[in-house]
Formats: sequence, C-alpha cells, structure tokens
Amino acid sequence: MKKIMQPEDVVIPQVESEIINHILDSQKKFISFLESKVKNREVAEDIFQTSVLKGLKKVKI
Repeated sequence: MKKIMQPEDVVIPQVESEIINHILDSQKKFISFLESKVKNREVAEDIFQTSVLKGLKKVKI
C-alpha cells in the first residue's frame, strides 16, 4: 500500500519556509484588505488562495 505523505514528511528549504511563514502570518491582514475591496469574505479568501498558489508555483525548489 502506498504511504500518504503527511505535512511533517515534507522538507522545505529554509528560504522557502521563511517565505511561506511570512505569507501565512500576513494572511488575515491581506484577506481583510481584499474583503474591503470586493465586499465578500469568501471571494477575498479565494483571491488570496489563488495568489498564493501562483506565487508558490513560481518558486523554484
């Protein structure tokens, strides 16, 4: 049976780890900013998630 990877199994280089931690620390503030612009919390969260994914795809690991 194939083992399912757990978050603790993933090794992230230090620089990327710091970037990810910064993004997550800023998440509430950024979503609040987006929500003030689009007037909808769910849409703001979707925009945030999409932008984070796009950014992470550009990071070369």
